[in-house]
Amino acid sequence: MPPIILLFLVNRRRKLNDSLQIAPGPFSWPIIGNVLDLDAKKPHFSLVNLAKSYGPIFSLKFGARSVVVVSSSTAAREIYKVHDREFSGRYVPQLADRIPQVYNSAIAMSKECDERWRFLRSTAHTELFSSQALESNSKFRFQQTKKMLDFLGSKEGEVVKIADVLFATISNGLTNAMVSKDIVDCWSKSGEVKKTTKRVIEFFTPGIADLYPALLGGLDFWSKQKAADFININVEMWGNIVSKRRERQNVGVISSRDFLDVLIQNSFDDYQIYNFLYLLLASLFNTFDWLHPPGLDSSNLDMSEKFGITLAKEKPLLLIPKFREPPTN
Repeated sequence: MPPIILLFLVNRRRKLNDSLQIAPGPFSWPIIGNVLDLDAKKPHFSLVNLAKSYGPIFSLKFGARSVVVVSSSTAAREIYKVHDREFSGRYVPQLADRIPQVYNSAIAMSKECDERWRFLRSTAHTELFSSQALESNSKFRFQQTKKMLDFLGSKEGEVVKIADVLFATISNGLTNAMVSKDIVDCWSKSGEVKKTTKRVIEFFTPGIADLYPALLGGLDFWSKQKAADFININVEMWGNIVSKRRERQNVGVISSRDFLDVLIQNSFDDYQIYNFLYLLLASLFNTFDWLHPPGLDSSNLDMSEKFGITLAKEKPLLLIPKFREPPTN
């Protein structure tokens, strides 16, 4: 970039920041902004250090996007006490604009906390996570746990990827509460479903076009392809289930009531149901990874047993939950 153009952009940025009176922050370079101020692997460490220089509230620039960082509990409490409605919305990547009905059906895809968002949230809470719902769905958890134990018993003496088994157990427990059906037909396919779910989460990682919407928005072919893939995955996973349920309700056959019945009775169309079910499911079981304690891996676990009142592991098998960091492009 010629020096004269660079100087012009720097001066223009300074004048714009002064006129907007945004929070203080480090100097942001034209085009890239403050990308170089953050450690790609530990960005939260970088934010802590920046807060020491610029205070509990400071601003950063990522491409053409301005971000205000609140780094202290006192400042956050004050902001949410006075401006809770304005700050409760989420940034939604451009990919969402290419998915039918996503704004009317996904709790995590709400730009603001409007009436629709409150309805979706209260519906999910009442039908899935309230004390009454958890109690009524306990039979599904019992059935899936028993199925898991029977499967592990059948694999005696063999190597089992326990993470995939747990994934299948948890996901089938959730989908039985939602649509009264397992989504993992057999244990051998759980790894495939897990990879698909992780891929869907990665779809919604902000890309280059999100940083420069005015420049690249019309050329964002990556989002178009991701949206098409997401729609195909949704239709393949939920399409047959939803269509059969609609047929059953149309002829008046309702043997039991689950979360899918509630959505249909509230006039959700097919795409609204697909989005709600998949993104709710993905957000629930795609939050944590599981790690071995320091110094241990699968090759040196102590699998010896001892007798007490019952047969048990001599040393309990431990796993450490680790919050899954969002993927980076």
